Amino acid sequence: MNPLVSVITVSNRPGQKELVESMVNAQSYPEIEWIYVDTCDSTKTLGEHRNDAISYSRADYLAIFDDDDWNHPDRIQIQMDTLEEHDLDCCALSSIMLEIPKEGTIQSFWRPYWEGTLVCRREILIKHPYKPRQRTEDTNVGEIWDNPKYKCMGLNLPHLYLYKQHSSNTSGEEHFQRLFRQSKDAENRRLHLR
Repeated sequence: MNPLVSVITVSNRPGQKELVESMVNAQSYPEIEWIYVDTCDSTKTLGEHRNDAISYSRADYLAIFDDDDWNHPDRIQIQMDTLEEHDLDCCALSSIMLEIPKEGTIQSFWRPYWEGTLVCRREILIKHPYKPRQRTEDTNVGEIWDNPKYKCMGLNLPHLYLYKQHSSNTSGEEHFQRLFRQSKDAENRRLHLR
C-alpha cells in the first residue's frame, strides 16, 4: 500500500486553482490529498499559510505544488519511489527547467535542491516549520537538507518541473538572475568534481 501524500498549494491567484487541480489530479501516484489554501483576503504570510496547510494534512508525506509552476504527472511517483528505495526523509529535484519569457527561453538549472520540488516526511516539516515571511519563507528546506540527521537526495530530472518566471512571482527578476549565476557556478563546480 502506498503512503498518503498531501500536496500543498498556497495561492493568492484564484484563477490558477483549476490549473493546479488538474496537475494534482493528473499525478500517477495513487494516494494523494490536495490541500489548497486561498490567501487572497489574509494578513498571514506565505510561510504561516504553508504551516497551516501542514497542520491540516492527514498524510505522512508532503509535497509542494506552487500555483504558477508546472509539474510532470509522474513527479510525485518518482520522488516517492526514490524515498522508499533509498530509505530517505526528503527528496527534491536538483535540476529544474526555468522559463524566462523575457528571453523567450527555457533553460535547465542545477543546484543541490529546489525548494518548490520538495517531498518530505510531514514530521520533519513540523519540527522545521516555514518562516513567517512573505518571501524567503522556505529557508527551512536548507536547514533540513543540511542537517546530518536527515537523509535527503536531489534528483537530476529537470523534465519533472517547470519554474515559471513572471511579474507576480514572490521574488523579482534579481532573484532569477542570482539563481542563474548560482546554478552556473554550482554546475561548474560539479563538473570539476568528476
